[in-house]
Amino acid sequence: MKSNSIKSSIKKAFTLVLGEKLTDGLITKIKGKERFFEEEEVLNKRIAFYSSFLKAGDLVFDVGSNMGNRIRPLLSLNLKVVAVEPQAACCAYLRKTFGDKIILEQKGLGDKEEIKKMYVAEKQNYLSSFSEDWIAKMKEQRFQDADWNNVQEVQITTVDNLIARYGTPKFIKIDVEGYELEVLKGLNKPINMMSFEYAVPENLQGLLSCLERLSVIEPGYLFNYSIGESMEFALTNWKTYEEMRAFVNTESFIQASFGDIYVSLSKGTAIKQ
Repeated sequence: MKSNSIKSSIKKAFTLVLGEKLTDGLITKIKGKERFFEEEEVLNKRIAFYSSFLKAGDLVFDVGSNMGNRIRPLLSLNLKVVAVEPQAACCAYLRKTFGDKIILEQKGLGDKEEIKKMYVAEKQNYLSSFSEDWIAKMKEQRFQDADWNNVQEVQITTVDNLIARYGTPKFIKIDVEGYELEVLKGLNKPINMMSFEYAVPENLQGLLSCLERLSVIEPGYLFNYSIGESMEFALTNWKTYEEMRAFVNTESFIQASFGDIYVSLSKGTAIKQ
C-alpha cells in the first residue's frame, strides 16, 4: 500500500510539470523498458543453462513449443531445432517469428500414429492438452478458472518417427500438459538428455509413471530437476531411478509445485558429444 502511495505521488508531481499525456507516455516507455530487460534476463539465463550441455550444431526436439519461448535461446546457440506444436494459432506465430530457422511439425506426439482430440484452452493456450484426466485434476485445484471448451482433432505421430525422419537429437524438451507418458511411450531408444514438465501434487502419479517408463528405456538414466522457471539444476548430485522415485514423494519436492525433470545418460551433467 505504501509503495502504491509513493508511486501515485510521483505520478502527480510529474503530471504537474509535464502534463497528463506526456507523463502517461513516459510511464508506458519505462514499463516497456522494464519488460524488455526482464525478458532479456530470462533469455540470457536460458542460453547459459542450455549451453552447459549443448553445443552448436546439436539437434533438439522442442515438443510442445507453444509460442517458442525455448526456441529463442536454442537458436541463439546455433542449434538445429525441430519444433513440434499441434495448435494452429501457435504454429502460425512460430512460422511468422522463426521462419526457416526451425523445422515445424504441426502435430502432437503420442504412442502411435492416430487422430486425437485436443482440448484447447483459448484464453491460456499453454494449458491446452490431450489428457482429459490431467484437465480434470487441474480444474479441481491449480487452474479452476481455465476452460478447455474448444475441441480440435489433431494428427499424432511418435518420437521414434521423428527420429527416423530427422535423426537422433541430443536433447528433447517435452511440455505437453499431462500427456508426457504417452509421448515417452512413443520413444524406444535412449536420448542423451531430456526434460519433461511436472506439476505436483496434482500429477504426482503421472510423474512416477514417466520415471518408470524412462527406466525401461534406459535403466542407467540419471535424474535431476529444476524448480519453476529457475533454469538451474536443483540437485548437486544426480539421482538414479530408484533414488528419484523416492525423492519425488518427499515434502521438499512436492513444495516445488512445478518445473522440469531432467534425464541424462551421464553422471553430473549431459555429455557434450
